[in-house]
Amino acid sequence: ITSIAALSASILFSMATCGYANPTWNNSGADWNTAADWNTTVQVPNSTLIAKFTTLNPVFQPNISANASAEALYFSAGGTVLTANPGLTLTLVDYNSGDGNGYYIINQLVGTTGTNTINAPLVLSANTGTIELFGNAGAGSTLDLQGAISSTGTTDTVGFFANSSTAVVEVTGTN
Repeated sequence: ITSIAALSASILFSMATCGYANPTWNNSGADWNTAADWNTTVQVPNSTLIAKFTTLNPVFQPNISANASAEALYFSAGGTVLTANPGLTLTLVDYNSGDGNGYYIINQLVGTTGTNTINAPLVLSANTGTIELFGNAGAGSTLDLQGAISSTGTTDTVGFFANSSTAVVEVTGTN
């Protein structure tokens, strides 16, 4: 008899090895909400998955065509410009804040250079009540937040952290 816990672990492992791991933008289309535009081809990021952007200056830039969510956004190359159709938002959940990924809901990983732009309204929604943080760790990199930033919580605090004296976080949206 297989225990429920063993069966659940087996299903989660199978999902992770069959493309349900954190999706990476594959630079083959321009619609955030189209599964084929992510390396998983079976699903787009959601509140329990980190959306990863690894292509330097992608030809196809991600555009949100329906309200979207992700656990977090991770950039390891510059040149991504994330946009949203009018009236749509991107909700960042930080669902698994204890996942060892630095607790950042937007993170330009160490070694990232260039500018990444988010020109979409962001809604912060922490399931765990943790402080929401934006990380920018690449020396010489810029993270440009052009959309409005709001929160579903009453005690959320937004903190900015740059792990280099030459890293910049720009907030130009109405907040």
